[in-house]
Amino acid sequence: PKLHRFMLAASKYQHVPILDFPVKDAESIAEVLSTQTGAFYDQGIVKQIYDENLTRASVEEAIDQWRKELVDARSDDLLVVFIAGHGLAFENKYYFVPVSTKGPEELPSTGIGWDLLAKLADIGCKKLVLLDTCHSGNILPLPDTQVENWKRAIRPLKQTEMMIVTATDAGQEALEVAALGHGVFTRAILDGLAGAADEQKDRDIFLQEVTQWVEAEVPRRTRDLQLQTPRSYPAELMNAVSVPLVSLR
Repeated sequence: PKLHRFMLAASKYQHVPILDFPVKDAESIAEVLSTQTGAFYDQGIVKQIYDENLTRASVEEAIDQWRKELVDARSDDLLVVFIAGHGLAFENKYYFVPVSTKGPEELPSTGIGWDLLAKLADIGCKKLVLLDTCHSGNILPLPDTQVENWKRAIRPLKQTEMMIVTATDAGQEALEVAALGHGVFTRAILDGLAGAADEQKDRDIFLQEVTQWVEAEVPRRTRDLQLQTPRSYPAELMNAVSVPLVSLR
């Protein structure tokens, strides 16, 4: 089987606070997935869209390309979609915010919504979305925005049988911590893939192990700062499907 990577990250925001680590987060996850997955996967297609190149149009074009290029994908192939930057739910819909977006009123036309990402659902391989944002913006929300319930916003994507691991629960912010050099969520994933999540002690690390590690470790690391509770969806799919990620052998 093949492992495909679709990395989306935005740091250099023009109208809301700049973020320090999203591009670094994406590049670090991409490196692990390119160097430590050989026991399970051959390397497949890689698409990376960062900062000023990341627009609704560029992501839509990339998704259309994915659907064409993976039309013959095998069921045991894996497409990993990693997203890091500002995000929020506006009018009951979740959006990943490009760097040029001026305010929430622009999100329906400029934001990367779940309706767009859900177009990946008909690709015939496993699909894993790792989402290092919070619905109100990564540390500070876009101004004058009424925050809606995130669970309600992501429900359409849950129904597509795409596996999702999020940095926060509804109503929470996702922290960046300078001492970690990453977003807390991404740092926990990287540590888990480096061996901390190896619950079976067999040097092979599966998605279920990483998810359990991250859901326990992120609240521990942020407990003196704020409540941050990663979640994985949909539970019935996450528990039923075996997804190998890296081997440390």
